[in-house]
Formats: sequence, structure tokens, C-alpha cells
Amino acid sequence: MHVFEGKQAVEELGWLLDGTVTGLTLRADASGGLVLEAMCIPRADKPVRELRMRFTEVTRFDFAWESEQAFFFVPGFKALLLESGSVYVSLDPYDDRVQAPDTRDGCVIEARGVRTESVLKSDP
Repeated sequence: MHVFEGKQAVEELGWLLDGTVTGLTLRADASGGLVLEAMCIPRADKPVRELRMRFTEVTRFDFAWESEQAFFFVPGFKALLLESGSVYVSLDPYDDRVQAPDTRDGCVIEARGVRTESVLKSDP
């Protein structure tokens, strides 16, 4: 397993592309802030079996989903480390070629911290 935080974790979020989010968990931490934990299975040809993400001090969580939709294929994404040091992730970006936040982006997470755990297919 590979564990990353901050900028390296943002780079690891690249495993999301064409992957499937299999779970989201929201909870309050001890100080009353919000923690979001998400799990993703990358596409089959990737060496990563599972990507676990933990967003701390979440300042924005903006997801829309309806039962008629599959839960939750990621055909495009945007993961940015902002000048403030916060992370910005959109799992449904308006234009994933534009590497900046966009008010038209969907499925947005903004948080002050991010940690990823990549479980490789070769891990026991």
C-alpha cells in the first residue's frame, strides 16, 4: 500500500479517471469539522486495486445523484491544489482540460487536507 498526503495525494487522484466510486462516508470530527472518506476502484488495466481517499476539514461537498444513474463512474475529473493549500476535486467537471475551479463543475469536494491510500493488485 502507498500512502500520500497533500500534493502527492492530489497526484494520486489520477487513478479516479475511468474508475468507479464505491463508497462515500461523511462524519463530523472531534472539533466539529467534516471528514469525507471515499473509495474508488480504478479501471481494470491499472495496477491499483483500490484507492482510498480521506478529505479533512471539508469546506464544500456538493454532490447530486439519482437512483436512475449508475453509482458512480468517473469519466472525467479535476484535482487541484489551490494557492490557499486546500484541495479542489470535481468528479464531474464542466471541462476537465481547464485546470482551475469552475462554478459549472459538478460533484465537488473542497477540503483543507487530503490523504490517499493506493492498494496495489500485487499487495497481499
